Amino acid sequence: MTHVFVETNWVVEYAAPAHARVREAMALAQKAASGEVRLHVPSVCLGEARYPIRTKFHPRRPAEAVRNYMAWAMAEGTVNAEEGGVARRVLDRYETSV
Repeated sequence: MTHVFVETNWVVEYAAPAHARVREAMALAQKAASGEVRLHVPSVCLGEARYPIRTKFHPRRPAEAVRNYMAWAMAEGTVNAEEGGVARRVLDRYETSV
């Protein structure tokens, strides 16, 4: 059996929200799940991955930027209420999935 030692970047790429996951990280995890390889994840990597995952993929920053734009655009009349409602629903789904 092949043994694969991963590091923090792999943990971040694997544990990122679905839309930001790296295909190769997911493929390696699938190989481990099927028994093709054995993954070794040093515990320090789990701790180190927490900060980049929390900061890089935090849903509030991009969602708030879009919400602020939508409020401005609706007030300016460049976006109608229906479009604003759709945008809010998409942002809500985004935040709950992340």
